[in-house]
Amino acid sequence: MNYFKLNIQRLSTELLPTFLRKPIIIAFLLVVTTPLIAIYLAFTKFRKAVDYELHHNGQVCYLRKVLNDHFDPLYRRIEIREEKSTGESVFIYTKNEDEDDLVIYTKSENQEPTYIYTYPEINGYTRIDFIILIPKEVYDEQVTVTREGDRFYKIEALADKYKLVTKHYKIEKI
Repeated sequence: MNYFKLNIQRLSTELLPTFLRKPIIIAFLLVVTTPLIAIYLAFTKFRKAVDYELHHNGQVCYLRKVLNDHFDPLYRRIEIREEKSTGESVFIYTKNEDEDDLVIYTKSENQEPTYIYTYPEINGYTRIDFIILIPKEVYDEQVTVTREGDRFYKIEALADKYKLVTKHYKIEKI
């Protein structure tokens, strides 16, 4: 699709009447159209960037391609591994439901207390859906050491831009 392909210098010369096509007038037209050419080049660069963003989404293959394009274009060693769920679901029943699983009693029933924890309280962080594995060279180049631990602001920003909002990840070194 060549809707946006435009040669401004050629167009300005061809729109000039033939009797005015002198070298000095053509040179003047080229000088006058130079800002327009700069705007056109900025537009085409922006259009390519938007097309790139529209053709890539949160699928693993596209996310891996985007990360490799930006941070490891030569060797393309950044990988994405899906994290399997480790915890099993525990269902809570009342005494009347006649189930053999976990039963919660009230304080007056004088039973051993049962403590209920949320998933982040048990594991210390939210559920991880996938892990971004980056090579040592990229790790050393992109790492920022903070009080909370190592952070990868550029990698995180790019991953957050393309991943689904409901997905959580962590970054590890290969």
